[in-house]
Amino acid sequence: MRTTTVLLGLLALAVSLVANNSTAVQAHVVLTQSGTNYAYSLFNDEAAGSQSYLNTFYLSVNAPISAISSPPGWSFSTDHFTYVNWFSTDGVMPYPNDIAPGTSASGFAIQSPIQGSESFDCVISSWDHSLTNSGPANASLVSAPSVFGNSLGVSPTLTNVNYSAANTLQFTLLGVPSFNYTIQSSTNLTDWTSQVTNSAPFSFADPNANAIIPLMRFYRSMLFPDASSLPFLGD
Repeated sequence: MRTTTVLLGLLALAVSLVANNSTAVQAHVVLTQSGTNYAYSLFNDEAAGSQSYLNTFYLSVNAPISAISSPPGWSFSTDHFTYVNWFSTDGVMPYPNDIAPGTSASGFAIQSPIQGSESFDCVISSWDHSLTNSGPANASLVSAPSVFGNSLGVSPTLTNVNYSAANTLQFTLLGVPSFNYTIQSSTNLTDWTSQVTNSAPFSFADPNANAIIPLMRFYRSMLFPDASSLPFLGD
């Protein structure tokens, strides 16, 4: 029986492979993207007769994500923020769901509320079917969701400012989806009062500001770090 573990020390592994590329398994990954859905396919480029079968695909991300599918016979682990690790669930020979030389597998799919992306490290690992132990790996770069590739960035934007039918001032806060932001108001640009904290995007109506009773008011917004944003802000 074999066990599959999450690939820790990914950067060290990538550096090792670059320094000694002759030991890397011949493989590559292809991305098919539709909006914020990312679907990856793995290709085993080893020559016929090779005993290196692909059995693990580690993908780095930098955004809130959900893993939405895996190929048959594969599963995954993820922290929903920084990585997804897909692995073949075969426990004993002949490991029928490993990706054989000259073949491919698709269905490694994730979804994110983030519109932007960047190139991140990914590692494809193999299993030697003749020696029945872990084989060489292949490190490369592939596009994946990223908060820093988001067109809005991390900073919030206030937009769609207007008065409602009840003459109440209202507007929309745009930012990184699922991240929390606070809206504050002031009448003198010195003293600020927090009005609401919510996850972006959201709409805000200020009952103290209306078109009937004019009053000079100012607004600002800022990221309010929480569990969803701290993994990225700490990078």
